[in-house]
Amino acid sequence: SIIIGSRLAETLQAGIGDTVQLLAPNGEYWRFTVAAIARAGIGSIDATRIYSHARVAQALLQQPSGASMIIYKLRDPDRAPALAEHFEALFQHDATSWQDREESTLQLFLTLRMSVAITVSLIILLAGFGIFNVLTMSVLAKVKEIAILRSMGYHRIDISAIFLWQGALIAAAGSLFGCLLGALMTWGVSHIPIRLRGLLYTNHFLVTWDWR
Repeated sequence: SIIIGSRLAETLQAGIGDTVQLLAPNGEYWRFTVAAIARAGIGSIDATRIYSHARVAQALLQQPSGASMIIYKLRDPDRAPALAEHFEALFQHDATSWQDREESTLQLFLTLRMSVAITVSLIILLAGFGIFNVLTMSVLAKVKEIAILRSMGYHRIDISAIFLWQGALIAAAGSLFGCLLGALMTWGVSHIPIRLRGLLYTNHFLVTWDWR
């Protein structure tokens, strides 16, 4: 028995329990029963993949002790490049990490992250200019009060300290409020229901909390 991809099953019009024929390298046809239909959620995989026991595949391909590819799954995906180098040195065979295999996709995500970082930086810069304008207007609106303070004997450094403390308090309150609001909105996004089934499986948006 074998397992076939969902799109391949649609192409062959085959369902669970049906019989399909596979062509071996020697020209013989092998008959197999469809035991299940797999959905990885990726069209190129679901349209081309057939899954079976390793011994069945070796017999079909006439390679009783061989394998065209071995996939090694890690608990820590970041160790893949180092482990690939170790396997190449140990077995004298090509080993490719998922980072090398998906380099173009990772580059796309890196570009997206850079564009998001630039956008956020511009927003922060504009917010900084807004705060600067507010403080400037606050100082200009209190020229009379500053003159009164000077007449009472306050030094310039004392008056500057008053406005600096005022700006620091506004910045601290804004930062605290922004962090709390951002955390609350992120928590809300992580609970937005979505339904993905296949290679990627989730019932809600995936959010990673990283304070670095």
